[in-house]
Amino acid sequence: MTPETNKDLDLYDFNTVCTMCECQPGTHVIFNSCPIMDGFPICATDCCMIECLKPTIAEKFSKVIGKEITLENVNEACKNCGKNYAKQNPELAKQLENEF
Repeated sequence: MTPETNKDLDLYDFNTVCTMCECQPGTHVIFNSCPIMDGFPICATDCCMIECLKPTIAEKFSKVIGKEITLENVNEACKNCGKNYAKQNPELAKQLENEF
């Protein structure tokens, strides 16, 4: 499958760095383009799936993007994107952290 046949496929190379956690190249291998980050990549599991489940995610996004974003804005963007659970659930976040 190529980007030409699937426009929703996010392709990043091994040296990609997450714009949210700024992990070292090679730490994560799967990234999602994040609408909150203007389409720049974030780690698919650690940041997109797990961190977005935590009630502190709006504060983290606000710090990274340099402007205030509410939890409601985060949830709406995540819901529209469709790549994570789109609402906070700290218990599920802990469970996923233990699995990954």
